[in-house]
Amino acid sequence: MPIISACSVGIGAYLGAKYERMNARPPTDSTYFPLFDVQAASVVPYDNKASVGSVGSSNTSQIMKYGFPSLENVRIFDDFVLAYDRRNRNAHWVFEHLSPDKLPSKRVANRDKSKFFEDDKIHRKFRSLLKDYKGSGFDRGHLAPAGNHRHSQQSMDQTFVMSNISPQVR
Repeated sequence: MPIISACSVGIGAYLGAKYERMNARPPTDSTYFPLFDVQAASVVPYDNKASVGSVGSSNTSQIMKYGFPSLENVRIFDDFVLAYDRRNRNAHWVFEHLSPDKLPSKRVANRDKSKFFEDDKIHRKFRSLLKDYKGSGFDRGHLAPAGNHRHSQQSMDQTFVMSNISPQVR
């Protein structure tokens, strides 16, 4: 019983402190929730270390201009964005924005030059590994298809990251 009481007091103190801090500053937007710090969905969270793509070439603002379904484990690439589910080692969701200029009739990128690679921005304990598919009877299926990103080799290569891959029946 003393452990439960101590935990209750600790949680109460934490929530009380958060409430007091919330009242000390005015909310900046209508999406403010008093117990947790949040980020408006219209703002694109960009962490240069978390992205495989380069800052200048990212199409993220166009892809996510209407907001994110969730902000947990978001990974930003040049032409697609995904949220990774560490429990299932698979993506929660993947968004890409297709436009006529990104779908050229002439292929610039060559799929044969691309190789599957592990997402080293996700802790090894939670990421999908290359060896997970060996002998499993499943193929590696792209959630953001490589064929949609043939306008540049770098963009196509990024679709081969294991966080963009789901098991697919042959």
